[in-house]
Amino acid sequence: MYPYQHDAERRMTEIADRLKTDTSFQNGPDLDLRILKQLARELLLAQSSDWAFQIYQGTTVEYSSRRFQSHIHRFDLLAAMLETGETDEELLTEIELRDNIFPEIDPLIYRS
Repeated sequence: MYPYQHDAERRMTEIADRLKTDTSFQNGPDLDLRILKQLARELLLAQSSDWAFQIYQGTTVEYSSRRFQSHIHRFDLLAAMLETGETDEELLTEIELRDNIFPEIDPLIYRS
């Protein structure tokens, strides 16, 4: 669980750092910002200590595992959209509707 989380944290910092120095946006500034905000949300949701705690305690193991895996999977999909410039806006909207916690999140706080 933690290796996947640490990999996502590293990628989030790398992406935020690139946007700090590179003003060209693959998908346009508005779309890239939407992706970046959702990327930050998925990372925060994956980092929730409840998933590991519930798995360790043996309560709701399947649910907690599935939620953690889904956040990491969505993080990977969104990161690929930013890295390749190939955006599936319909999928982005679906992900945003599913988990839109912290609507005012500033994803650039992940810059090093």
